[in-house]
Amino acid sequence: MSFQDYPLDPNAVTTIGDGIFIGPNMARDQVRPALQQLAADGREVYDYVTAQGESVIAVAEAVVGPTYSSTAAGLAATTNGQSFAVANVDGTVAIYRNNTGSATFQRSLGTTAYNDGRFSQKTDLASTATGKGSALIGFKQSGTGAVARDVLAKMREIEVSPEDFGGPSVGNGTTSAVAAINAAGAYLAGLGGGTIVGKGKYLIDANIRLPNNVSLVGPWEQPGEVLHGETGDYDSFAGQLRISSGATIETGDACCVRGWIVIRQGLDLPFADATAATAGVAAFAGTAFTNGGADASFRNLLILGFNKAIYSNGLERVRIAYVSGDCTNGIDVRACYDISYINYCHFWPWTTVHQTWTTNALLRRSGTAYNFQDVGDWNMVSHCFSYGYFRGGKTVNCDNMTWINCGADNTGTAGVGDYAGSIGFVAEGSSKSTRWIGMQAAAQESGYYVDVSAGNHVEMSSCQAWAASDRGAIVQGGDVNIEGGELRDAPFGVYINSTTSRVFIDKVRFRNLSTKPIGFNAVNATTFIGSLNDYSDLAAGASPVANPANWPMVPIASASTIDLPAVGSDFNITGTTGIADIGGGYKGRQVTLFFAGVVTVTHGTGSMSKIRLSGGVNFTTTATGTLTLRHNGSQWFEVGRCA
Repeated sequence: MSFQDYPLDPNAVTTIGDGIFIGPNMARDQVRPALQQLAADGREVYDYVTAQGESVIAVAEAVVGPTYSSTAAGLAATTNGQSFAVANVDGTVAIYRNNTGSATFQRSLGTTAYNDGRFSQKTDLASTATGKGSALIGFKQSGTGAVARDVLAKMREIEVSPEDFGGPSVGNGTTSAVAAINAAGAYLAGLGGGTIVGKGKYLIDANIRLPNNVSLVGPWEQPGEVLHGETGDYDSFAGQLRISSGATIETGDACCVRGWIVIRQGLDLPFADATAATAGVAAFAGTAFTNGGADASFRNLLILGFNKAIYSNGLERVRIAYVSGDCTNGIDVRACYDISYINYCHFWPWTTVHQTWTTNALLRRSGTAYNFQDVGDWNMVSHCFSYGYFRGGKTVNCDNMTWINCGADNTGTAGVGDYAGSIGFVAEGSSKSTRWIGMQAAAQESGYYVDVSAGNHVEMSSCQAWAASDRGAIVQGGDVNIEGGELRDAPFGVYINSTTSRVFIDKVRFRNLSTKPIGFNAVNATTFIGSLNDYSDLAAGASPVANPANWPMVPIASASTIDLPAVGSDFNITGTTGIADIGGGYKGRQVTLFFAGVVTVTHGTGSMSKIRLSGGVNFTTTATGTLTLRHNGSQWFEVGRCA
């Protein structure tokens, strides 16, 4: 039992159950009346030391007389009415009164032990030796089936703190916590895994690797902004990991890091002014967390001041959720051969926003908020957001990656993005089957940018872009299907720079575009613009396409048998060779052939490629003539002609 275990006054006598506690600051003349009172009520006293450095037992002896080895010795040394003490084997002192030669028991004084034998010595409770301390205190959980245990066993269930292995100073933010956290991790690893729980500020000035199945958990449910209307002093909050730029926390298999404010050591927040903020952002450095194992997870974190918040390379199934941050680059996942899940993350200028000195330039970050690179097999990103990043999200050399309901916003002037070169979402390299579903890109130079290998495909479904200073979407390479969504408030909606890309555009709402909904910077005959696009604010009689000469029909040289591409409805037939068969027909397909010269088309029946012409006779075209055909699944039928 220690003084700190009870709300006791060190300057007074306090009743504890059947005994009293004598405060350590009390002098002998203050203690004497309390001890004399014991004679009247038979209560116990728990030993402590007086302000003069005397043991209570010494004071007791001064009050009641010397201590003797037996009652006989005490009676022999005293007269009628005098008191004396006899030392008991359990460490207590029995007080007797000489009553005409007989020893009358008065009470016991507890010195180093309770007098009922519950503990051998009070120091056992403060001891960390085996079998002592919390091992002496019982514990039983409530509820049916609960069994008796001791507090030691309960406290050693698989949850520890850095302070358990380094003392209180490891949580002060200036003493290195590396050795303590490593020791805690090693201890839990020996148990098969567990959780390191902390509420202090922990300086990480060297690399830490969490062993497999060991988690590092702070007190925060969701740390967030303290700048809006406040001082911005993140340093004042508990539950911090302060990581040096040259250090990182690495996770093993099935580790979890959650519930922390994570600040680069040396980041002095709040910034005093724009000059300090400019220098502070330029000094972002290091990587806060490095994933070193499969099935690791990072949750409920606020990460400030690093070059990268979280980096994973070559590991499967990393899970990242509810992570916010202000770093040069946010989340970087590479060479993931099984699905990683990134959800509800938010990268934003936490350290420079909402200040009197804030400018658009101070809200920008030069890196990428979400980067996925090299394989990225079936990675899934949903409901993530970024603001002010040069690239909101990138997919580079990844397979079958899906982005759902993510947004990338940026700085703007007069409702138009002003971060030169910025792009909301990018698909590049050998990426194939990338899907952007329900995405939003605002105030970028360009909302979406596709430059994937020839034959690879990006699907944009119900995506939006607005307030772009240049293009809503750019097709630089690869095939793109744009269906649904809205592209507005920009010079162009979709702009195509590739001569070979196959681009399909339909059911898109184009609005308030200062130049045209669709533009071509290169000749591209394989762009297919559907009939269900909405050009509601396009002037009557105006074409939705800029540079229409760069969007020709697919040319096909006339021959006895011509084979149409599987996609497309309008074809430019060059040459003068007669045509008897047309391949590429299927049920319901309708095509129009535009002839550049005089060509004879032969009437015929009996096969998929034959052409049944009006009146059952051949048709000889003129230059600029047309022939419209429809296939019924057995052969072509003439629908109309223009000679």
